[in-house]
Amino acid sequence: MILRHHWIYRVGAAAFLVAAVYHLAAVLVPRCGAYAYPSTYPLWRHLLFIAINVAFSWLLLAHVRWVIWPMALLMLQIYNGHGRHAWETWQLASRIQWIDVLTTIGASVFLLLLIAARRSETTRRETV
Repeated sequence: MILRHHWIYRVGAAAFLVAAVYHLAAVLVPRCGAYAYPSTYPLWRHLLFIAINVAFSWLLLAHVRWVIWPMALLMLQIYNGHGRHAWETWQLASRIQWIDVLTTIGASVFLLLLIAARRSETTRRETV
């Protein structure tokens, strides 16, 4: 672990825990999730994303080097879900769905930071 980049993993783990709590709140108090999810959003998807978000938090805190690959796959899902919903809301209702915009941009920036951290760690290992 390169201490210089430890904050990226911790911030990412915290963000994933916040997302898990948001999905949990949407399950327990449906009005909490009403801003981001339609009433037809299935319970199983909330439960799935609670598990995914908790798993990512654990992987990031454990500094698992290969976490970058599942994160890249998750980005495809985020673009398809949150990104597409943000675009459709903008096009059809002329309004900004902030949770979708922030999720899409935040996760994209996080993936780029993970890539940069991994490259730096790899370069540092090769020069030692």
